[in-house]
Amino acid sequence: MLCKPSMLGPLLSDLEHIPTYGDFFKKVEPMLIMPEYVSMKQNVFALAAVLDKDATAENWDKDTRPLLELGYTAEDLATAKEFMLNKHYEHPTYRSVFFEYTSVRKAIEEKLAQQKRDSVATALDAIKTTFAPYCDISQLKSTDYNTVAFTNYEAGMQCAKKMHRPVLIFFNAFNSVNSRKMVKAVLADAAVKSMLEQNYVLIDLLCDDREPLPKSKEHFSKALNMQIATIGLANAELELATYKSEYVPFFVVLNSVGKKVATIGYTNLPKEMMTVLMKGIGK
Repeated sequence: MLCKPSMLGPLLSDLEHIPTYGDFFKKVEPMLIMPEYVSMKQNVFALAAVLDKDATAENWDKDTRPLLELGYTAEDLATAKEFMLNKHYEHPTYRSVFFEYTSVRKAIEEKLAQQKRDSVATALDAIKTTFAPYCDISQLKSTDYNTVAFTNYEAGMQCAKKMHRPVLIFFNAFNSVNSRKMVKAVLADAAVKSMLEQNYVLIDLLCDDREPLPKSKEHFSKALNMQIATIGLANAELELATYKSEYVPFFVVLNSVGKKVATIGYTNLPKEMMTVLMKGIGK
């Protein structure tokens, strides 16, 4: 922290033999009086000393700046101060307050995260129950945008036919930055999720899924001009051969009788996706 690696490199590189600690400190000694080093050392020690000061309500506001320089956020300082006042400490230091506050905060955050995971799991189970009378729900997979989707095209289409629902096909990819952005900004949107869960069958197809196909399903693709040996390549072939696209993210809306009624590529606006989804309802 006190010595920059860039300053030490030349000191070691010009030694003609295996250095001892004595050699090293002889080389470093002139640096210890450099103004840059002295100033940096003083700042570090001054900031560290703040942690051992009395963390009184009066001092807290005065010491905000050095505490921020130590890496705490304004939100950290506000909540830690409230935590300290509620605990009624006697002569606490900032160090002791932050140590206990951090431990408690981590426990609370983990508890809240677990509650959220449990809530999501319960919601997904409820959605699967809706599909159960019509479909093999073992084919439904949880997505990273907290809903369920078929990852097999044929299974999803069969389910949609039995439920008389429109279909949204999502040509997706693990390594597509825009797909990840769209998942976060659009598919996780409350209105879009509700529309999909209540009205649609969602089919999420990864075009870079490297899982091998069964040997019996391997084949040569005229559309891609290559051998198809993975699930991802099969999905990419489907997108190009059937829906005339080779990009991700790419969405296809089919109505309840399987007719294509709309497509959409990348967008970060939920309302644009809602407009497209509305085209599949009642047609």
